[in-house]
Amino acid sequence: MNRDQYMQAKERKLEDFEKAMLDRMNKIEQEYKIKERKMNEKESEKHLYMRDTEKRLNERLQEMEMKHKRKEQELIDKERNIERLKNKWHEKFRHLNLLQRIQEDLIRDRDQHDYSCHEQESRKESPKDMNHETFVKEVTTQKKV
Repeated sequence: MNRDQYMQAKERKLEDFEKAMLDRMNKIEQEYKIKERKMNEKESEKHLYMRDTEKRLNERLQEMEMKHKRKEQELIDKERNIERLKNKWHEKFRHLNLLQRIQEDLIRDRDQHDYSCHEQESRKESPKDMNHETFVKEVTTQKKV
């Protein structure tokens, strides 16, 4: 009987050892699953963070591109306005130059006309053309009138 008891005790011991080993393996497997789940969650969080970051960066890039395009268009519009104003002022300056030339021509013509009229009058009244007495009479009569 001792032998049977000994064998039963050994068998129980082996069963207990096997049970302990199975429990330990189950515990290790559960810990592994928990760690794997945590790792997958972290990986998923990183993936979501990367995707969100990429999305924000793409949105920011699009905003910057739109801002750049607007600024570029504003510059083009400003250049066009500058060119338009430049052409407008060129035209005004040409017009003013033309008016100035016309005015100068008018003044020159008037001065020439005044000079020629003055020449004709001075020839009529010149003492060289008439004798001195006639000139004096004409001058005195003109003064009296």
